[in-house]
Amino acid sequence: MSVPLRLPLILLGIAVVVAIVTFLLHKIKIRWIKYIPAVVLLLFTILMIIMSQGSTGEGMQDLGWVLMAILSISGAVGGGVTAIVLDLLDRKRS
Repeated sequence: MSVPLRLPLILLGIAVVVAIVTFLLHKIKIRWIKYIPAVVLLLFTILMIIMSQGSTGEGMQDLGWVLMAILSISGAVGGGVTAIVLDLLDRKRS
């Protein structure tokens, strides 16, 4: 597999996994529960960005925090978009 293609595939894989979890949570008929994965990952992203800004810069630790933020924001976007689309589809059905 080509090296430049590896990161986008990982980000897409994370987004798909979170979208599947969101879809499974959608089966529970509580309307707001499908937003939990996106909100948790968004909070995790904010925490990782704060950790990278407050890091001492020793080694590559701050780069690791930024990479974790990038990975978690892809899941948050995937879950959030899936939850919104599922809400829109539910409103069309009713």
